[in-house]
Amino acid sequence: MVFYDIDSWSKKKLYLMTAIFGSLYFIVATVIPVIIFASSYNLFGNSNYKLTVAGIIVIIFLLTSGRKAFRWVVGLLPRETQRQQILRYSIELVAGLIIPAIGLWVIYLFKTNMELASETATKCVISFMVAILIDNVFLKTLAYQVQCLNEVGHKQKVERIQSAQEKH
Repeated sequence: MVFYDIDSWSKKKLYLMTAIFGSLYFIVATVIPVIIFASSYNLFGNSNYKLTVAGIIVIIFLLTSGRKAFRWVVGLLPRETQRQQILRYSIELVAGLIIPAIGLWVIYLFKTNMELASETATKCVISFMVAILIDNVFLKTLAYQVQCLNEVGHKQKVERIQSAQEKH
């Protein structure tokens, strides 16, 4: 999409670019919102709020970085039998309820301190929007290229095994 001649990149360059943009995504989607919350609610100093630094960091980390990994892992779960379907869909249900629960928490913040909560939420949403841009413009392209590279490597390995078997 935005990378020039990505098909000719070496495996090392492809993994390096993926690591760079993955790190950038992590910073924008996780670190910046943590800093915004910490500074807005004075979490590192004396504060009247009952929010803890660890709680905010865990929530933001799970909602941003963990989301992609969670979807990938749940996508790997089998669903051939009814028991497997129940497990997979139950996990997806719990994960789906997390966002509304966080929404209720944000509403509570708005209720207790409207201006500060509104400012904090606005800054975090802008940071999340930048992270979504990084994901869709850079990371998805790089991930697809890594997938293609892995498929080519797998195909070559299978062909080598087949040709070795044919020789015997």
